[in-house]
Amino acid sequence: MPDELSIKITREKDGSAPSLTNMSLDAAQSVKVFIESFTEYARAHSEDSHIKILDTGNAIDNILTLPEADNSASDEILDVVNSESESDNLVKVFNLIRKRISENGLSYEVNLKHQDEIVNLTEKFKSKRFITKQQADPPLQEEVVFVRGMIYESGGMNVTNIHIKPKKGKPLGISCSQAEARKFSKLLYSTVFVSAVRQWKKPKDVTMRLLDVYKDEEQFERFQALYHEYTDSESSERFNKLREDLISTLTKFGAASPRISRIMRLYNHALSDRGIIRTILFILKPLRHEKAIASLYDDLATVLKNGNTQHSY
Repeated sequence: MPDELSIKITREKDGSAPSLTNMSLDAAQSVKVFIESFTEYARAHSEDSHIKILDTGNAIDNILTLPEADNSASDEILDVVNSESESDNLVKVFNLIRKRISENGLSYEVNLKHQDEIVNLTEKFKSKRFITKQQADPPLQEEVVFVRGMIYESGGMNVTNIHIKPKKGKPLGISCSQAEARKFSKLLYSTVFVSAVRQWKKPKDVTMRLLDVYKDEEQFERFQALYHEYTDSESSERFNKLREDLISTLTKFGAASPRISRIMRLYNHALSDRGIIRTILFILKPLRHEKAIASLYDDLATVLKNGNTQHSY
């Protein structure tokens, strides 16, 4: 049996069952939209594609039959409703159906018979507008960057940030807190050493947020190397190294050690490695209420809970 796309009117606006002998104007208009859209869909394919509109003898149940040879037609319909299609024309056709189903107040049932299984698409056709794969919201991407350069501006009304001119490359705007901006204002036109998280969904929409500030180049390079040692490797051995580092620091200096909070700040962002965060939280859990790390501990726990982190070790 061929795959089929079925759209059925199940209830009129007043809750009554639709009837061929007593069909409302809204129901009749819906049938017209569905038939015209099915026709446009069929026209978008070659004549030998065997896509047909099935005559069920029941105008309230509209069925589009798809080729038996393969599942490409039903696959492309699934692509459309999942916003994975690359065809503007197909998305436009099915948006006409979606608009009718979601806006005119009647009740509908939409099913796709795909590989001998029935896939209920009703909620898909009642939800937001279908878009092409190219229009779909791209995933968040980010990277931690270490920046050395001259700070030439600090402050802002709506968004507080600092502006740094690196030794190489274009000036960078990095968001920060007002308290941090006040500290930076005392360093204007001097060289600063910072780490920041760079985030974007599209290349033109890059934002940067301050993670940490280092007192000199030696400290800056030390934590830069440490971050890459723990983050760039795919080996589970990195967790052992981090664990030993944290325990050694805690044993010698306690939770108030700046080294502990600096490590924590480097991973306080949405896509941090969850294995790293879990290791930090596990080691510091007995000390999580210590004033020096309590706020950062809660922040990292929230990052892990939100589930946007990378890796799953």
